[in-house]
Amino acid sequence: MAPGLRLVATETRRTWVYRYKSPVDGRMRQTKIGNWPAVGFAAALAAWQQLKDRRDAGADHAAEKRAKRRESKARSVAARFTVRRACDDFLRDYVGTVATKTYREAERLLAALPEDFAAREAATITRANAFDLLDAMRSTPVQAASVRRLLGAVWDRALDAGRLGPEVPNWWRQILRGKLQSKGKIVDGEHQGVEKRALSEVELDKLLPWLPNFTRDVEDALTLMLWTACRGAEVVSMRAEEIAEE
Repeated sequence: MAPGLRLVATETRRTWVYRYKSPVDGRMRQTKIGNWPAVGFAAALAAWQQLKDRRDAGADHAAEKRAKRRESKARSVAARFTVRRACDDFLRDYVGTVATKTYREAERLLAALPEDFAAREAATITRANAFDLLDAMRSTPVQAASVRRLLGAVWDRALDAGRLGPEVPNWWRQILRGKLQSKGKIVDGEHQGVEKRALSEVELDKLLPWLPNFTRDVEDALTLMLWTACRGAEVVSMRAEEIAEE
């Protein structure tokens, strides 16, 4: 009466299916029509007739459904703008604009982001997420500051390109500003701090004979630093009228 129409029974449900030979490759296929008793015999028969007519016209309904599912999944994946994709887009623009060594370091730092963080959609990253990522790197403040700067540039690029909506904040430009600074070297797990002191006479006796080995500009700058006890930035910004012979 209805070749290929079957009622498949399991312990929990009864399902109407249409089993047929594909007009495309000759393989057996089956497609679900619905569950009984929600779909009665008359409704199942009407659905079977439509599917059979399409099959006779050369269509493979089961193959078409699988193709649509694959296409939908591919679109869904492509639509997800993850942190990793944002980083890749940034690096693609970044290469060639800086020295190779600088680029490689940026590439290394971004590749080292935690996988669960990198797989998240960039638009869903909250201020707390950004803070937690950098806070976990406080033991290496210089690296944390570099990561913060890079991710700020990554977000800037994504915002400029329209990959992130204008309502998405660039948290990296806002959190822990000026708070990721080195506290000096660590010895036996303890911060040693930054030691500031004057050079001893013994150290000066070793340094002064070496001054001619530097370039003339560096020698002059170091000489002025020794004579005036000024910082390097202050020395290089000095003007001639500001210096007296005595």
